[in-house]
Amino acid sequence: MKTNIALILSILALTNTISLVLLWCFRSWEVSILGLDTFVGIIVAVLALLFTIAIGYQIINTLDINKKISDLIQRQNTIETNYENYLKLAQNLQSGISKSTADIYEAKGQYLEAFVFYNWAFYYAVEAGQPNQSLWLDHLRSVISKISNPIVDYSHKKDEILSGATSIRNTVSYRNFFANEYESILNELWRKMLQLGHEKQNNAYDDN
Repeated sequence: MKTNIALILSILALTNTISLVLLWCFRSWEVSILGLDTFVGIIVAVLALLFTIAIGYQIINTLDINKKISDLIQRQNTIETNYENYLKLAQNLQSGISKSTADIYEAKGQYLEAFVFYNWAFYYAVEAGQPNQSLWLDHLRSVISKISNPIVDYSHKKDEILSGATSIRNTVSYRNFFANEYESILNELWRKMLQLGHEKQNNAYDDN
């Protein structure tokens, strides 16, 4: 912008200089065959040409700036789109890794550990926009039904479950689609823990 202003000022200065030169020449050429009206017309024409060039340059420069701005906006949109795609890819990968870990624990009969990782897998699946949310909820409920023995290191696992639950509650899908069912599953888990002799923890609704 500063360069453009300097250029315009330079053009105006040149215009004034040319005008003065022409006026001086007019005053000196007393025997000129050109009349006063002709000289004035020439001066006006030259000034008009110079101003037209200056305005035209400014218009072209403005169009070029607008094009650059448009390109920058397009690049920004592309970067944002790529970021969202990479983020969804990472979330899908995290969901898959957590599910695989949960499958291993479930196969070993460590069902609360499996619930912990299924819970996190569900969270990452929701963040990635996976459509099969009801299947995740059904699986969480299914794992709870298999828990039958007291849990070792229950307090740590409970903290992990509550941490995952907090993350899930902060999602849009939780508020719009499955809040009641998810809270029902958590309450079912706390009841099962109470039946197994563990100290009763805050239920799902108390943790909201």
